[in-house]
Amino acid sequence: MARRCVEETGTEPTAGPGAPGGYALAQDPAGFAIAVPEGWQRREDGGDVVRYVGDGLELVVVTGRDDTGGFGDDPMAYQLQSQPELREYRDSAWKSSGSLRTTRVGNILMAEGGFTWDRSGMRYAQNRVLLIDDRYHVVMVRGPESSRDEIAGVHATVADTYAPRGN
Repeated sequence: MARRCVEETGTEPTAGPGAPGGYALAQDPAGFAIAVPEGWQRREDGGDVVRYVGDGLELVVVTGRDDTGGFGDDPMAYQLQSQPELREYRDSAWKSSGSLRTTRVGNILMAEGGFTWDRSGMRYAQNRVLLIDDRYHVVMVRGPESSRDEIAGVHATVADTYAPRGN
């Protein structure tokens, strides 16, 4: 039996273009679309942050909360120095990062990286920051470091499907 991701709104994401096998396309009420692993549940963390959780992992999406006026126009610097979802990483006494890169696709400047840190056990996050219309958008998958390959696989699948409404 296929599992479905059910949003708090009671609607179900549907398979279709942009939703590979095992994923459902969520038209999220927070103003974006993204492919979500089937069976993951939607959670909202106070307006700015939407999480989909399942299989011990979290998909974290932030749609344009921070802007270049407050954080500059460098997505890599934002990711490494300011992004709230990486605060645990920055505050950890032991941490490492890898595969850091900045790319541009059309008018969208992006920074990506993998982050490992110790917080009562090793944690790992694969993160992408997109600078769209002078606002920072985040697509992150995080969980235990022991799930690193699964985290990377989910992130590789969902990150390219992220689309804020109107773009």
